[in-house]
Amino acid sequence: MIEFPGGDAFAVAVFTRAARADALLPKAEAVICLAARMAVAGLIIGDTLMSSETAARALELYYEHRPKVPVKNIIFTHSHGDHFGGVKGFVTDEEIESGAVKVYAPDSFTEEAISENVLAGTAMTRRGMYMYGSFLKPGPQGQVSGGLGLSTSHGTSTFAVPTDVITEPVHEEVIDGVRVTFMLAPGTEAPSEMLFYLADFKALGSAEDVTHTMHNLYTLRGAKTRDAKAWSDYVRLAMELFPDVEIIFAQHHWPTWGNDKILKLMSDQADLYKYLHDQTLRLANKGLTPVEIADQIEVPDAIGKQWYNRGYYGSLSHNVKAIIRRRPVRAAVRFSSVVRSAFWSSVFSFVRRRISS
Repeated sequence: MIEFPGGDAFAVAVFTRAARADALLPKAEAVICLAARMAVAGLIIGDTLMSSETAARALELYYEHRPKVPVKNIIFTHSHGDHFGGVKGFVTDEEIESGAVKVYAPDSFTEEAISENVLAGTAMTRRGMYMYGSFLKPGPQGQVSGGLGLSTSHGTSTFAVPTDVITEPVHEEVIDGVRVTFMLAPGTEAPSEMLFYLADFKALGSAEDVTHTMHNLYTLRGAKTRDAKAWSDYVRLAMELFPDVEIIFAQHHWPTWGNDKILKLMSDQADLYKYLHDQTLRLANKGLTPVEIADQIEVPDAIGKQWYNRGYYGSLSHNVKAIIRRRPVRAAVRFSSVVRSAFWSSVFSFVRRRISS
């Protein structure tokens, strides 16, 4: 629990490892990926974990230490299942449908959530099992972590259609007396993503755009390829919009306190993704293949040796290939093929006309 100036108590994140949250979860990771502020009307929950069982256990933990007031608002920062799947552990369909609970989400959230988790859900889940080593026994000889955190839970995944969709690039809202500024960041860690800033607390919820690792631009499970340049640009924009930030929290990791430390973290991560983007294209324009580029690129020590820029989750090699996939390099190759095809077609047509004449 963190005490902010003004006497308000703001629960930035609560972490617990429950011995038994549910029969399905003998070792449930009830890592409550939330920012919950106790207001007169109730709680504001930012992201709701992956499973309703762990979400319910996390809320129980909160109530063990704070007054038991109802959840009144949910914020989904992006369209990945581990950030919305536990929503029914916090609220019910009836509460949402009656208007008792509001659900905020970024533009295109529902479409992108369905695209990844329903249309491609079976294939992506199967690939994700290999990506995270889901069936390995936890321990030093098996699954140590999932890279981004300890791992994800295996409970019941649920969903809620947002009641309030954020469509403006920067949008301010007062939620139960709390000033919240939403900043859209599409195409970064998820196709539909946003950050949110709590001005009264100088606290920035960075979703997964500022974390303590080099993130994935391409995931082995098959999620949409991320845009490294856009990622860097949006982190820079957040620095410009919220220069007085004093605490930043990303749902999978621990918070960072202090304006100087936060701005350096954000700047270094923005530089990391921009460097990978620019150097990949520079070498691609010189004619190198993705494999050759991955072998040649070295991140400068000034940013590469920061602990939060190391490849605990993302991989430089995979990220280079992701940039090639995302940028117009492939389109240029396809265009060249079309041009060559059109050229030879015109040549053959010309020859046929000459012969026939």
